[in-house]
Amino acid sequence: MQLVNADTASQRAVAAAFGVNETTVWRWRAEYSAGGTAALLAKIHGPKGLSKLTEEKRSDFLEAL
Repeated sequence: MQLVNADTASQRAVAAAFGVNETTVWRWRAEYSAGGTAALLAKIHGPKGLSKLTEEKRSDFLEAL
C-alpha cells in the first residue's frame, strides 16, 4: 500500500504481483488508510457465537463413536 500511496507502483501492478483483483487492492488501501498496517493483518473468520451443540447432542455424538 505504501508503494501505491507514494505513486511508486500502480494498483494494477500491485494486484498482478499478489495475484488479486484491483478491487481487492482498492479495499486494502481503504483499510490501510483507516487503520495502518495492523488493519491489513489476517482477520479471524469463523463462528461468531456460542456453539449450537448442546450437551445432549454432544453426548449422543460421543456415544455413536
